[in-house]
Parts: sequence; C-alpha cells; structure tokens
Amino acid sequence: MPARWQPGYVFALRQQPGGGGLLAGACSDGAVRIWAAGPALQPLWGRRLHGAIAAGCAFTADGAALVSLSKAGEIVVLVRCPACEEISECGAMSFGMVWAFLQL
Repeated sequence: MPARWQPGYVFALRQQPGGGGLLAGACSDGAVRIWAAGPALQPLWGRRLHGAIAAGCAFTADGAALVSLSKAGEIVVLVRCPACEEISECGAMSFGMVWAFLQL
C-alpha cells in the first residue's frame, strides 16, 4: 500500500437504509470504517479488510449486511451476527452490533 494512500481517504460513503443510523466508508488504505450518524459523526469501528484500495461499499436493503470491494477485486461481506455475545465466539467484530466477517 503506497504511503500516499495512508491514512485512508474515503472513496465511498453509504448510509444504512431504514434509519439504521450508521455510515460506512470504503477507504484508500483498504479499511472499511463505520460511524454513527448524527449531528457529529462518531467513529465506531474500522479495520483494514482489503490488501488494496477499498473502492466501494453498500449496505443490503435491510441494513443487516455491509459489502465492500477493493480495486483488486476483493469482496468482503460483514453480516450481523445476533447469536454472538462475545466477539471471540465466531471471529465477529462489533460496531454497536456484533457482525461476522466473511471474505469471498
């Protein structure tokens, strides 16, 4: 990852549908970042999920999953994991809710 792409510039920004209150950003450093929407954005979660620039992201229509893609063609799906109470149970990550990480 070239140093000029770090820290991550936001290349795509999507709002969770249905008034879910989350914003997701796909960033130049390969990270996906999540913020709570409101008068001031509150960072909730961020992780480098891609080995290349994260070029886009989108929530599913019900807001239960977030898909991101990279310039190299990687696709990552974050899925809400309501059965998990501990992050360690399924490798899930938490940003206000617990989500499981799937890499396709």
